[in-house]
Amino acid sequence: MPAIQLQDYGAKLLEAEGFRGDLDSPSRIPEGFVRRTFLLGGPDEAIGRLEEYARAGVDEMLLHFMDERSEREFARRVIPYFRDGELAR
Repeated sequence: MPAIQLQDYGAKLLEAEGFRGDLDSPSRIPEGFVRRTFLLGGPDEAIGRLEEYARAGVDEMLLHFMDERSEREFARRVIPYFRDGELAR
């Protein structure tokens, strides 16, 4: 595993926002933080969020997927959307 993946950025981001709760209890993590930090939902929601990032100037991202099904669906529906130039800037 690359060294960058061994760092717990989620915990560092939570600490920076003042969260001092139990990280082993995901239900205690503030929903607002989760929604700002992660791409949640289906392909349409991911496309919308990625468009926001692209409009803000982001041109490269590092993504981790929760499971193989999510990764396959992202590859099938989201990547072609951007590859085919459909991004509305």
